[in-house]
Amino acid sequence: MKINPSQITNLFKNEKDKNGIFLLFGTNNGLIEKTYNEIINKLNVDVQDPFSTIKINGLQLLEQKNILIDEISTFSMMAEHKNIILDLKQINNFQNITPILVDCLKSNVQHFKLIIIANYLKTKDKIVKLIEDHQKGFIIPCYNEDNESLKLKIKNYLLTNKINLDEETFSNLILRLSSDTQLNENVFEKINLILFSNKLSSNLLIDLFEDNFEADVDKMCNYLLCGKFSESLQILDKCFSSKISSILICRKLNIKLKQIEKLLHSKDIGFSFEEALAKSGLKFFFKERQFFYDQFKIWKLSTINILMNKIVETEMKCKLLNDLDYSFLENLFVFVNVQILKNLKKI
Repeated sequence: MKINPSQITNLFKNEKDKNGIFLLFGTNNGLIEKTYNEIINKLNVDVQDPFSTIKINGLQLLEQKNILIDEISTFSMMAEHKNIILDLKQINNFQNITPILVDCLKSNVQHFKLIIIANYLKTKDKIVKLIEDHQKGFIIPCYNEDNESLKLKIKNYLLTNKINLDEETFSNLILRLSSDTQLNENVFEKINLILFSNKLSSNLLIDLFEDNFEADVDKMCNYLLCGKFSESLQILDKCFSSKISSILICRKLNIKLKQIEKLLHSKDIGFSFEEALAKSGLKFFFKERQFFYDQFKIWKLSTINILMNKIVETEMKCKLLNDLDYSFLENLFVFVNVQILKNLKKI
């Protein structure tokens, strides 16, 4: 069964649905995290209790193919139901994972709850169809919020909190909303604290959402360097509307490339991704790990150097001909995509 994240609260009104198999996936990391926490709370899962809750990641499952079926088949001595959290966020290719799940879900064992967390999947993927068609299965896609839903969300918030904005300020606020649910909700929490003690000004409201720009530029650069061309262009259009500096974008891209370059130096002398990441000393949020993994596979040092030169050239053009800066950026994005397609043909 397919469930919208907003329906989670109603889902567990039926007691039999609490012993389900839940697959969370999509591009909206913040919404995945929020939905996961809601499920954990509604099912009264104690993630800190090793007797009732078992955590398995994708790499463990690939190395120990029986680990999941063994956990499903054994009863918890301390609780009525066993809770299993299967974290597949590090998995990019599900070809070897799906057969393991097929075997596990043939089991007639009833007393377990299985929560599976993944990143980007398509609704036609085998693993998604497997869970959706299972009698106890629920798939919960968590995709980026579109502009209309973001507008509705901010309108409802302003109305509920009796905040009046002129049309220009409202438009500026919409531009600063992120497609990641959690980023927006973090800002709403800050606003709630300010409303509790002070009067909120329009300028302060806009400033509170300013950090979302930074997060979206980071996401755009990661999408671009992972070969997600159309997704990166969508954010670039938003940056253009929001008047984000083209120079800032060029420099962000350059920072990302230097991070990838560190990993590739280790790759060239035979280090695995995990070894290269540990050796690099890079500081990053956990959700960036998958981006680094994809970039590690796609890029080579020779093409990284070519791209760095292209970014320097683009930045110079943006400075000299400011009115055409986003046209230069679009050309740069196309150039990056062409390089990635060439690299992929050689893999």
